Amino acid sequence: MLIIALKENVTRSKHQLDYLGAATLTGSVVALLFAIQEGGSTWAWGSPQSIGLFAVAVLLLALFLRVEARASEPVLPLALFKNRFVTLASIGGVILGTVMFGVSSYLPLYVQGVRGGSATEAGLILMPLLVSWPIAAVLSGRLVMRMGYRFPAILGSLLSMMGALCVALFNMQTSYILAIFPIIAIGAGLGLISNVYILSVQNSVPWNVRGVATAATQFFRTMGGTIAIAVMGTVLNAQMGARFATILARFPGGISHVAAQDSPANLLVRPETRNLFSPSLLVQLQDALMQSLFWVYLLTAIVAAGAVIVALYVPRGRAEEHAYREARGDEAPVSAPVVHVDMG
Repeated sequence: MLIIALKENVTRSKHQLDYLGAATLTGSVVALLFAIQEGGSTWAWGSPQSIGLFAVAVLLLALFLRVEARASEPVLPLALFKNRFVTLASIGGVILGTVMFGVSSYLPLYVQGVRGGSATEAGLILMPLLVSWPIAAVLSGRLVMRMGYRFPAILGSLLSMMGALCVALFNMQTSYILAIFPIIAIGAGLGLISNVYILSVQNSVPWNVRGVATAATQFFRTMGGTIAIAVMGTVLNAQMGARFATILARFPGGISHVAAQDSPANLLVRPETRNLFSPSLLVQLQDALMQSLFWVYLLTAIVAAGAVIVALYVPRGRAEEHAYREARGDEAPVSAPVVHVDMG
């Protein structure tokens, strides 16, 4: 289909790659992620290592912004963020990535560690999300054409928030049938809002920057999810450390027969080690893991609530009213909105 139907007018020109911008941005992100991941576990938050890494992240970010302001062809043009849709999509992308990565990373841990399920069952718990996302993404294109960006953005944000709140209420007795509905809501909500943000960005910027504008929103989604995983992992480890220590103090030698280097959470995931615990110890450890996961799920729900606030700032009106010509006042003809389906 691409060979037959895709026709492009390609204009080739020489470009100057922004190596310094890419290097400073990468260094800043790596330092930040490393500080979040290792802080509070490998070393204390107030240690020289943590403070030094956070300082490096801030300094490199400041240098990156300075480089981008002067670069002839910046890797991330700062002028893009004068566009309201680009700014909203970037903030929304961070939230979307946080919810998406949080749910997909920590729901399987609930199934295996708390419910004692298999790896297959842990994978199947995400199936409703993976099915509802592309269906909602397709529907969002029709909603945007008929009702504009605002309604599907608000609807998707509300669905994601309500689904995340329901996940936070999961317990050891929650049935898989009941768990399906909030997961469907999360997938449908993410499918709606992800497509709305991509559409709004692509249709509100000139053609020559459409690629970098789209890539920028995807970058913020990935970074939001990556940072969120590190933060959630830190929260989970802190919660488990406090709860598991109390339980294991009541069971001296309760895990002495398994690998000492493994955390109880990892041991709960594997059937061959989980079966080595006594029934009373196993139940208490599973309950402690569930209580620890609650704070991760609650954090996800709070972030998802931020998506509702961002959606309220999406301008009213039909998509055509916010296309590039109307937004900038140029004389170039305006085509119908480009429908881009984001499958997650």
